[in-house]
Amino acid sequence: MSDWGFDKTLARQFFGESLTRLVLLDSGMDASAGGKLLEFAEFIAQPHETIPVGIDFLQHRLGRFLLEDRLAWEKKQGAQDTARANRVRAEYAMAFELTSRLNQAATEKDVAVAVLEIVDLLFAPRAAAYIPVQSRWVKEIIYRPMPVPLKNRAADKTSLLDHPEKGIAISLNHGGERQAVVEIHDVVMPEYMEDYRNLALSISPVCALAIANARTNQQLRKEQLAVQADVELAGSVQRQLLPGELIREVFDLRTVFSPQGWVSGDFFGYRWLNGQKVLRGYLLDVTGHGVATALQTAAISAVVDDAVTRFSPDEGVLTLLNRQLMPYFAEGSFAALLLFEFDFIRARLTWVNGGINRTLVGSADLSGWVVVPGSYVGILDEVELHTHTMELHEGDAIYFMTDGLSELLEKTGIPENPQDFAGTLKQLQRMSETEERWDDCTAVCVRVNRLGEADA
Repeated sequence: MSDWGFDKTLARQFFGESLTRLVLLDSGMDASAGGKLLEFAEFIAQPHETIPVGIDFLQHRLGRFLLEDRLAWEKKQGAQDTARANRVRAEYAMAFELTSRLNQAATEKDVAVAVLEIVDLLFAPRAAAYIPVQSRWVKEIIYRPMPVPLKNRAADKTSLLDHPEKGIAISLNHGGERQAVVEIHDVVMPEYMEDYRNLALSISPVCALAIANARTNQQLRKEQLAVQADVELAGSVQRQLLPGELIREVFDLRTVFSPQGWVSGDFFGYRWLNGQKVLRGYLLDVTGHGVATALQTAAISAVVDDAVTRFSPDEGVLTLLNRQLMPYFAEGSFAALLLFEFDFIRARLTWVNGGINRTLVGSADLSGWVVVPGSYVGILDEVELHTHTMELHEGDAIYFMTDGLSELLEKTGIPENPQDFAGTLKQLQRMSETEERWDDCTAVCVRVNRLGEADA
């Protein structure tokens, strides 16, 4: 009361105007509260009363305040957790969508560019680097958007960052081998670094697999190109081994040679014996395609070429050739072989057939197929062979061809006038290049110009 400037008289007058009673709500927390109430009541001359109340109400009120505050915090935290979960889910969904595009990359460089684009979209770093590793050697580094300083390029280091607290180093491993390291420098929101690291770990296997597949595909492509180069060379050599076309006073000899691939299982050869006015030759069709068949064809043609030079074609010669050629054929392989001879003095054409059964003839007497049966060579020691002989006339045209061409003609129909040598040749050449073909297409075509003792 002294602080207020009240003496006993003034205090009693002041409080008497506004009070009728002093009441102490005793919570039991202060043992001296009753004595203080009595002293004050006597000082201001007012009645007093003590009402015990305890602290239950206070505890209830304070508890309610605390619960309300905790509920508000949990709601806020729940909203933050939900937002974080939604953000992480969206990031993983985007990561899945982005990494699914990696299978479209054809080369490792394409994969590297795609990986850095994914890193840019997911982490928004200041810079990123793709460090390829092969056989523990670091190859050309790819940066995005610009070169960044590196502490160490050793392939056995998993962290190459200047600021580890603001970046991530991802080791891309596949099959127990490190394919590359991706450095992510200075992410925009480092407070999410833990989420970023987990996200980086989740996409690393997919990225590593894409790198391994790209390297495998590149190696396969390199090997394919090497094989293709070898096959193209084999095809070029094969064409150089074929004899050139012959233009003589007594005959014209033209050819069609169109392999299904780079090399052919077909081959042909001929010899012009000028002194005898005789043209001898052969047409060969070995089963199969590819380099192996081409090599087999070259070996067989060497044997046949020698026989054609020395002997006139008959069933005995072809039977002997069949036995000589047996070692050149593996199980399941065989060949069709036709030997022919044009005798321009006797005006006679002879051919013996071993599997090439149809020959197209254009003459004044006949226009169409001449079918001569005969077994393939290279299967059995004893073969069924047949010889055909026909009289020649000036202007006759003969077309010996393998089944790749003859079967196409069976479907489309033979030329209206096979005696038209130029027109028929053009049609055969066109058919040999059509998409409907299914086999090597080869033909040896001869037109008779003059008969008798004419000079070559």
